[in-house]
Amino acid sequence: MHCLNCTPLEEVETLSIRMMPPSGDTRWIEWRVRQLQDGEYPGYWEFQGFGVDITEKIRAKEQMAYAVASMQTNS
Repeated sequence: MHCLNCTPLEEVETLSIRMMPPSGDTRWIEWRVRQLQDGEYPGYWEFQGFGVDITEKIRAKEQMAYAVASMQTNS
């Protein structure tokens, strides 16, 4: 059964999860999920979501923080 007449109940929830695949390379995935309710079946819920790999974004933030800390230490 699919939610054909769905309406979002709340705003999108976002969470970031660190994952370690068998390769051993740490990856960061940001998940965005929203809850839907079917207008025809009030007790029926559905969740929609998708994940985006944000590893490079996290690494860039870490590098920037390191650079700022290094500049403050050398001042």
